[in-house]
Amino acid sequence: MIDLSKKFLIYGFGISGKSISRYLHNKNSYYKIYDDNLVLSNIKNVIKKNTLIKNLKNFDYFVVSPSIKINKKHFLFPVKNKILIDLDFLSLELKNQTIIGVTGTEGKSTTCQYLFQNLSKKYKSTIIGNFGNTILEKKNIHSYLKNLKIIIIELSSYQLDKIKYLKLDHALITNISPDHLNYHENYNNYIKSKFTIQSILKKSGFFYIRYEDFCSYNHLIKFEN
Repeated sequence: MIDLSKKFLIYGFGISGKSISRYLHNKNSYYKIYDDNLVLSNIKNVIKKNTLIKNLKNFDYFVVSPSIKINKKHFLFPVKNKILIDLDFLSLELKNQTIIGVTGTEGKSTTCQYLFQNLSKKYKSTIIGNFGNTILEKKNIHSYLKNLKIIIIELSSYQLDKIKYLKLDHALITNISPDHLNYHENYNNYIKSKFTIQSILKKSGFFYIRYEDFCSYNHLIKFEN
């Protein structure tokens, strides 16, 4: 479990980075911000790269924008086991909600919308994740979440490559075809990244995949005894 009393470094100040900074601010947590590209001189809690590299050991968690690849040449590689993404913090806030994770090369957003349109007829639902929405920055997140029954999360291969704490009740792979190969280096790595969605599935959870993909990639599917 993430300890909010520890020290955090937010690496990347895009949508997810800004969301986490507001979340940690609302929780009165200690955090610093670093971004490779943006000029952050007018933003509080900014740290320079040289200072960050010298003080890596002073941080307990590194919250990274999902699309940033942490390879062996990256200065954060020595602390790779401490890396989180924004969705990991959701694990601290959930109570009795049903969590549905959707990944795949094509059709993720459409599938999430289809699930939302149908499930919201009976249950209070929302879509977050790679879909572009976030709920972490809400000041009274507990009040918001207690009214939700279902959270649908669109998950990219970038997110699945880093996520650690969030657990799913249902995990769905829409389909798999070559994509993001600059990040994953080859198609086999990309396929494996999609199947890591099983690693964040609860033991009592359900995994869904097309029959064609099941036949092609069944060696990557984890079967419970």
